[in-house]
Amino acid sequence: MPYLKSEQSVFYPDIQLTELSGLQRIHYLEYIAEEEKRLAVPDGEEPALAAVMSMNFRLSARLVALSLFQRESGEVDLLDDHAIHAAVGVIQRRVLMQWSYEGIAANALQIRKLSGMLPPVPESETDDRVTEPADNEPLSAEKP
Repeated sequence: MPYLKSEQSVFYPDIQLTELSGLQRIHYLEYIAEEEKRLAVPDGEEPALAAVMSMNFRLSARLVALSLFQRESGEVDLLDDHAIHAAVGVIQRRVLMQWSYEGIAANALQIRKLSGMLPPVPESETDDRVTEPADNEPLSAEKP
């Protein structure tokens, strides 16, 4: 774990969040695939809104559980994939039972940022200033 970044939760200050490792990202992607299979509906039909919301809630809780697993697990190297999935599942259930929806969502977003799992924000969205061309000529759609 010494190579993974960690930071204090902004929602629950007594919780320390850890960046996901490569293996944890693989586990998370596999979990997403399992959840999507469970949500599958016949072609042409849309899944129920409640089912989609429940899935998103479980995915966020799983992400939080994977992050917390880094802190709570001892010798992770000694565990096989099945044992890791089971341990993370226990933490996920605890998160779902004890944390608020807002806390789960806020921490999942913080973990995504910490782990570099969000697309970069384009400069145009972060800088509202309008820049002029270097030679200060007005912009034109016409060819010179």
